[in-house]
Amino acid sequence: EKKEQQCHSSFQRLFPREVISQFTLFPYVLAGLQMLRRGGKKLAVLTGFDRKETAFFLEQMHLTPYFDLVLSAEDIIEHRPHPRGLLLAMEKLLVPKEDVLYVGDTWVDVQFAQNAGVKVAIVKTGAQEPASIEKEKPDYFVTDFRDIVKIARNTLSS
Repeated sequence: EKKEQQCHSSFQRLFPREVISQFTLFPYVLAGLQMLRRGGKKLAVLTGFDRKETAFFLEQMHLTPYFDLVLSAEDIIEHRPHPRGLLLAMEKLLVPKEDVLYVGDTWVDVQFAQNAGVKVAIVKTGAQEPASIEKEKPDYFVTDFRDIVKIARNTLSS
């Protein structure tokens, strides 16, 4: 048990610095977030990372100012595809289902959004084979973040 705790402690200490710091943004994400904010869209992050990891990532990527709400693993009792986290975000942001576009890149993201009753856009990042995502029938299946901006501008009121 002590060895397990040491391992977990080392992982918690090293993961942000050694792994998250190596992440890069996909093309057009920063510009897209800027456009969405200027357009008055409310933006949230829902993640399975813990608060410390999430804050580190958002700070590293200079994304913190773009989000109205950040929900991390500690905030969400039941994880994807259970809709609780997404429903909590909508409640906190006072946004009705019809004005939500959930953006993800996996089949579980599709199920998550569908379980919450909201539209879902999947960005092809290479995280999963397209066929495994397509069979879940996302509302939108796009190649980059510019498409997300267009969809949000054309279909969402808030």
